[in-house]
Amino acid sequence: MTRVLISTAWWPTKSKWWPQYSSSVGELLSGPIDCDLFITTSFSDSKFRSIVDSMSQASAWASAHGFTHILNVEADRAFSDPKMALSTLLSRDKSVVVASSSFGGSGIARMTPSLIDRGEGWGVMLVDVETLNKIPFTSGYAGDYISPDRAWFRKLRMSGVDVWLDFDIKVSVLEPAARTPMSSFRP
Repeated sequence: MTRVLISTAWWPTKSKWWPQYSSSVGELLSGPIDCDLFITTSFSDSKFRSIVDSMSQASAWASAHGFTHILNVEADRAFSDPKMALSTLLSRDKSVVVASSSFGGSGIARMTPSLIDRGEGWGVMLVDVETLNKIPFTSGYAGDYISPDRAWFRKLRMSGVDVWLDFDIKVSVLEPAARTPMSSFRP
């Protein structure tokens, strides 16, 4: 049975996006796929260290409670169609799939080092828990250290795990609620 833990690190500075975020992610909690929400609100003094801690905590929780996947959705991201997005990501049947918010296209493609270097991060990423258990998300270096997510992508590639980029998932980077209502992200 597929069980998805939706994970985010909730920064106090991101609270202006809560209405859009909760509306988007909330649709997944009432959908046909068994989902739960895991929000990390305890942070270190380093943004990167906090990101690492957040993913590590979500991974431990997912493993301990029988989740098969973690869907990381950063606090400033929203889907145009959340249920379709999750369904599509799961149907790809890949260990790690990142929804593209930076590049156009359709279908999926392996994330190459050049795409990693161009800044495609894990704003929205589905990863199977088994992969996270084998190759944990840590703050260690993997080649040139750019950011925690891209360093982890490189570590995955060096371990023989492909990271896939999904161009069919429409992800929006949110603006503050006062300027961009959630309805503007819907078709």
